Amino acid sequence: MTKDRRYSIAKKLILSGDLKTLQDLVEVVPKTVIAKDLGTHLQTFSKMLSQPDLFTFRIAYRIAALLEADEKAVIEIIHAEHLQQKKTGKRK
Repeated sequence: MTKDRRYSIAKKLILSGDLKTLQDLVEVVPKTVIAKDLGTHLQTFSKMLSQPDLFTFRIAYRIAALLEADEKAVIEIIHAEHLQQKKTGKRK
């Protein structure tokens, strides 16, 4: 199976520092594509996007593998989103 070419675009955006949130990620690579490639249901992945504290390291590492990006960078994006939602007290 060939990987969606948008993953390489997302990787470049992570490396340049332009991709900072999960919302930025799903604007580049649709959540339907990511959910399918992760082997999870769209509804489950959507819930994780709206509640970043639900992400596990396993899922974060799998996203990093799809992006061929540094695992720590992906975890930092998820963590930053979690902190932002915690600060604003708002869930999407």
